[in-house]
Amino acid sequence: SLLDFCRARKIVVTAYSPLGSPDNVRARTDSDPSLLGDAGIAAIGASYGKSAAQVLVRFHTQRGVVAIPKSKTPAYMAANLDTFDLELSEAHMAELEAMGAAKPFRYGPNGGAKGHPRFPWPEYFDSPEEAAARAAREAA
Repeated sequence: SLLDFCRARKIVVTAYSPLGSPDNVRARTDSDPSLLGDAGIAAIGASYGKSAAQVLVRFHTQRGVVAIPKSKTPAYMAANLDTFDLELSEAHMAELEAMGAAKPFRYGPNGGAKGHPRFPWPEYFDSPEEAAARAAREAA
């Protein structure tokens, strides 16, 4: 995985917008998931007395990923920091990872880098035509 690759090379990974940037109406589409509104994430948070946002921040930091959530108010900033007393169970970590695997989501268009041969997520940004052409190239 990308995380394993980076860890092996001592590269620090950053989760930019780990809450999904729900307020960015210019870049979001109707098909983008609502991470803060996800019932599964909320249920995990409720089991610890934490919010969905706190679960998402802790999910990343517990994996050794730097999380940079956007926060509008001092109260949200404080809540985002109130995750160091929390340790998600292995089952909850696996559940969150499975959610990401089932519905991969990379926020932002990343269109400028999409054609680069080392671009790591072409399948998430390809049009149907591009996906078919890529699959044909890989099969050949």
